[in-house]
Amino acid sequence: RGVKARIIIRAVTKENRKTVKSFVEGGGEIRILAIPDLVSMAVCDGREALLGTEAYEKGEERLGIRTTNKALVQTLKKSFETMWQQAKPLT
Repeated sequence: RGVKARIIIRAVTKENRKTVKSFVEGGGEIRILAIPDLVSMAVCDGREALLGTEAYEKGEERLGIRTTNKALVQTLKKSFETMWQQAKPLT
């Protein structure tokens, strides 16, 4: 389908190392942004967005939102692009 997959993570850890490697080997791009309040976000084809927050210290999901609202999807996409520019490429 030619999907361009990009993710931003806080760090490569022993817990996510295999997943990171698999993602990159599959053609995905990863950048690192070490900020404490990074939320999980996915924008799919510019039409749908998923947004989640997590209690990182406990590993618990606190909030998850799925939306097709055009304005919210575009806002989340813009936010992701801003974070992507601030993040460092995975080396």
